[in-house]
Amino acid sequence: MFNKLKENISEKNIKKLRTKIFVMTFVLEIIFAFTTVVAIYLLIPAIIESKKLSQPDLLLILQNEIKSDIFLFPGLLVIISLFSLIGSYLLSGIVTEPLIRIIDYDKFQMTRKKEFIGAISHDLKTPITVISGQLEGMIYNVGKFKDRDLYLKKCYDATQEMKQLVDKMMEISKNEILNKREASEYIRIDKLIEKSIEKHKFLYEKKNMRLIKNIRTSKKIFANETDIESVLNNIIGNAIMYSPEYNTVIITANEERHTLSGYTVVLTVENTGVTVSKEHLAKIFDPLYRVDSSRNRNSGGSGFGLFFVSQILENYGFKYEMFSRENSTVFKIEFESNNINLCTK
Repeated sequence: MFNKLKENISEKNIKKLRTKIFVMTFVLEIIFAFTTVVAIYLLIPAIIESKKLSQPDLLLILQNEIKSDIFLFPGLLVIISLFSLIGSYLLSGIVTEPLIRIIDYDKFQMTRKKEFIGAISHDLKTPITVISGQLEGMIYNVGKFKDRDLYLKKCYDATQEMKQLVDKMMEISKNEILNKREASEYIRIDKLIEKSIEKHKFLYEKKNMRLIKNIRTSKKIFANETDIESVLNNIIGNAIMYSPEYNTVIITANEERHTLSGYTVVLTVENTGVTVSKEHLAKIFDPLYRVDSSRNRNSGGSGFGLFFVSQILENYGFKYEMFSRENSTVFKIEFESNNINLCTK
């Protein structure tokens, strides 16, 4: 039902709705105010007469004020009208603001999808062109393409490259269509971090790197375990893969209290020996974006990893950012308290 409502929402419809709300509330407030003021003017003399007042009281004083100031009645109406106008405007804005947010979010998602499809199309075009050219050369036995065994292998490698792109595209599409939060459960973030570190042990030992872990939390977060594993494997794997040999990866997880009963679990993954410029950081989560143009899919950089990470984290509403220090790059995630089980087990 909510999705059907979203389909019928447009900026034009929201403007019409806001105008209707504004006019209706303004008219109702004016009618109510006018009726109240007129009633007061008519009732005060009747009340005074019925009470048979022998000495002036508040009502009598008010009646005398009304009689002595002929501009009081229209003045009150003007003041009430102004307040009604302001109140109606604010109310119409409050009512339509959630709808405007829905439209803005949908526009943002649509823009990202268009960019994603455009990037995929561009990257699929290259291997298709390569395969087409190599097959044509082999068909006509042109020059170097006479070595069919060699170029059949090259064609196969290009199709595998395309397969990887399509698989990633399907994975992202599936993640958007199926709301994995329905399969969410309380999971310990420290256990998942340890699991990811163990998975990448061979890689950082092979590069003679030092891995420092500083995990000071045992809280549980409410999420799909497979999603969070994918996020951790990606950012920890990137930190190790794209750091020079003999450098350090520092993984920290802390609890930060921000209310009397609420916490935020903050995870940071920092890798030394490499920095990323602001220009690259602004595009780092775009699909198929690679910081180093020399990175290709053979070295593990498909350009999908961080885009996929951003989609998962945004799906759960977890805040994230990536920034550089003097000689290191940091990936930070905040798991908010509304997703945290505060009862540590």
